[in-house]
This record gives sequence, C-alpha cells and structure tokens, in this order.
Amino acid sequence: MSLGKDERAIFEVRAATAADVRSIAEFQTDCWREAYRNVVPSSYLDRVDVDDREIRWRERVVAGTRQVAVGQVGDTLAGVVSWGTSAEPGVPPLELKSLYVAAAQHGTGVAATLLKHALGDAPAHLWVF
Repeated sequence: MSLGKDERAIFEVRAATAADVRSIAEFQTDCWREAYRNVVPSSYLDRVDVDDREIRWRERVVAGTRQVAVGQVGDTLAGVVSWGTSAEPGVPPLELKSLYVAAAQHGTGVAATLLKHALGDAPAHLWVF
C-alpha cells in the first residue's frame, strides 16, 4: 500500500519479534540500495547479503542487543527503528541506532512516529553512515 505525500499514514508500531527478522533484513537491504545507490559504489551495495543482515537482526531482536520496533501499514512493513544505550562519552546515553522508512512512506509521518516511539522526548544521539 502506498500513500501519497498529502496523506498521513495510518499504521501500527509494535516491538519487533523473531517472526519479523527476515522481513527486517530484506527491508533494510532494499532501503540501503535505494538510499545509497549514488553515494557508495554499486559493487558494495550489490554485495550486501540479506542472509548476513538476517543474522545481525536476529541478534538484535532475539538476543535483545537493541530495542527494535516495526511500523506497518496494514500487513506491509513501512519502517524499522532501533535504539539503545551508548557508552560513548560526552553524548546523551540514548542512541538512535537505525531508522529505515520505505520510500513510498516518505513524508507521511512514519519516520516521526517511529522516532517518537523509540526516543520519546529524551535527549539522544546518532552516528551516520
């Protein structure tokens, strides 16, 4: 389901489960390839392995190395957010680890809602790729 930029997405945000891991890995890979296609070499993006991503997301979701939530419009994954604490000195202890939103959902409020779910109003930091 794709919403126009003038429509707000009506969607559910919930904690990710083990059943979501493969979909999250595929979603992240698709987001990377779309967002970074003209930023990093295509040869790198073409080598991004969904199976490897799945292993990492399984560790995050199942082992709890990060808090992870998914946003869905109906049955369609619209976004993924992960966050946790950071030991990095001199910055707020809450760290936004990742935020991925489907291109079709840009401008609909999905990202803002996922950020609010993850961070609330707490001070936080993030590192960028």
